[in-house]
Amino acid sequence: EAGPRSPKFAQGASPRSPRTVRSGRSGFSSRISWLTSARSRRSQRQPTRAKVLQQIREPEDTSRAARLRKRLGIPKEEEEELGPDGDEEDEEFKDVVEELSLELDPLVEELGDPEVLARKKAGTLDIDDDDLVRRFKKHKAIVGKPLFEAENANNLGIEYFRFGDTHAAAAYFKRALELCTTDRKPAAEELRDFKAFVREKFNGDLQKLFHALSDGEWRLALGRKRFATVLKRLGYTGSPGRLFEMMDHGDDESDGKISSDEIITVLKTKEARLRELDYEVVQKGIVLNNLAACHLMDGEPTVALQKLRAASTIVHRQTHGEDDPRVQRILLNVAIAYARLDDCDAALNFVSKVLERREAASGILDDDVLEALYVSGYCFLVKANRFDIVYDRKRMDKNQQDNPVGVNYNLAQCAFKERLRRQQAKLKGFEEDAPREGEEEQLRLAIALSHEIIGEIHEKRCEYDRALPHLESAVMQKEVVLDQGDPEMLSTWNVLAALCTRLRRFDQALQIMQKAMVAASTVFGEESLNAASVGFHYCLVLFKIGVDQAKYDREIARTTFEDATARLCDVHDAQVGILGDEDLDVAATSQLLGSVYMAYGNRTDARRQFESALLVRVGLCGRTDLATASSAHALGSLYARTPRRHEEAIQLLRKAALVRER
Repeated sequence: EAGPRSPKFAQGASPRSPRTVRSGRSGFSSRISWLTSARSRRSQRQPTRAKVLQQIREPEDTSRAARLRKRLGIPKEEEEELGPDGDEEDEEFKDVVEELSLELDPLVEELGDPEVLARKKAGTLDIDDDDLVRRFKKHKAIVGKPLFEAENANNLGIEYFRFGDTHAAAAYFKRALELCTTDRKPAAEELRDFKAFVREKFNGDLQKLFHALSDGEWRLALGRKRFATVLKRLGYTGSPGRLFEMMDHGDDESDGKISSDEIITVLKTKEARLRELDYEVVQKGIVLNNLAACHLMDGEPTVALQKLRAASTIVHRQTHGEDDPRVQRILLNVAIAYARLDDCDAALNFVSKVLERREAASGILDDDVLEALYVSGYCFLVKANRFDIVYDRKRMDKNQQDNPVGVNYNLAQCAFKERLRRQQAKLKGFEEDAPREGEEEQLRLAIALSHEIIGEIHEKRCEYDRALPHLESAVMQKEVVLDQGDPEMLSTWNVLAALCTRLRRFDQALQIMQKAMVAASTVFGEESLNAASVGFHYCLVLFKIGVDQAKYDREIARTTFEDATARLCDVHDAQVGILGDEDLDVAATSQLLGSVYMAYGNRTDARRQFESALLVRVGLCGRTDLATASSAHALGSLYARTPRRHEEAIQLLRKAALVRER
């Protein structure tokens, strides 16, 4: 299923996940990210306060700020009031993509016999099945060798596309396109040559022609190979393959054989029908759609739109128009292209057309209908998070939405919840009608994803109690299908643990993280980056438990903090050995370790860790990044509690406030 992707874990790869969140206006700002791991450094040479403050004071490129001051007439000495320089980034859109791991992946379509493709999708393809072999050979006879090779090239390209190798996939799609666009003689000209051949060779007697084609045998119909071979032997100078296609498709029914009646029908075909036979084959339109999908994945939506328009024209001519599923898939890819161009309103317009027609043709539980609902929910969610709403504030009916952002959040939730309701109805239907092998497992994973998306939207809106049952349901669905050590399982555990931490259900969060630690160590190894990442989040839960314990028993809290410190130091050593010193994960762990030190009064070590985190983030992210502001705020808070450091504290806190105000 094309659609959203969950983060995967790979040994030796950086553990940062699309769920990584930056603090800011987003409701997800304090989410625990799976793969946003952090490290401490016990052996690193610690920076000095002078170096830290110099990094904070050092100006960056001020060209944008200078132009702004000149336009507003602000004196140079007041430039500090403008806040940090640097290009403003759209953090809200990044929050959606990174945090929810939502992507709009275009749809690709395989070519071939429908029954063979259905068995392949279900994983029940048996090459020794006689019935399957017969269907395969019949399909080859129907479409002919060039189109058959084009279909194979197209299907190979789809395999590479699903592996993520869009360059190899595009190469196969282009080869398939070449095979689909071979020069063909016009149907009217081919028919004229055939009529002349029949008059000259058989005196216009079609019965004699068919008898000669049958080679004296009693045959009701002829296959492509025999027809072409005998016709060439009889001296026909035209294209027997082209002629066979015209006869086989003359009555809109293709069975791979022609009879004497079909020969007569083609000879009586009118000119308008002959022009239709000259249309490009439907396979070319499908291949163009798949090639456009590669352009979309490569970040070229405008090129993709050109190919999708050409594909739509070809498939529309050869099928039943917009009611055909193949045309609707192309239109859905058009919607995805517009969404990738940030034109969500145009995308929603195409989605509404596809959704209405697809529901009428295939019912509300069709896979393409569920995909259209996903695209719809995604577009509404992007509009809400980007705060770039053009048509929702002032509408065509001259009414206004008082809260367009909230309205789009509601619409996104409606789309995803409707998708979830239909998925659950489809799963319930499997109790009566046995599904294909593997179909139920795929549906359960899709249901789990819908629960997770809805839960995270509730959490973004600070509706934590409403988010909890959805995330728990996501875990339940995945536990039915996946092993305990599956990366998808670990990701969902992490999300649920994060929510339990926000709800102060620390014991439940700790139990979940313990299961995740065992699974990560078993699958990836105890010294792996992924196991270290899980250990970091386990320590974060310990830290929050310690803070809660400190309210009534400081000794118990100190024991918890010391346990978290020891584990964090081990996490740091493992991660530094893989990623090195200058890394954002190093800064994040240093930040957490500094917070633990500060919680039980070790201000000296806390200062060193905060300063280390700040320097790394300033170097990698710049002074205007929210992560840098977080480190500056932490260090400023520590300086505020230290004698003779109040001026430095004010400077750091002011910088953090200016960044966050933006």
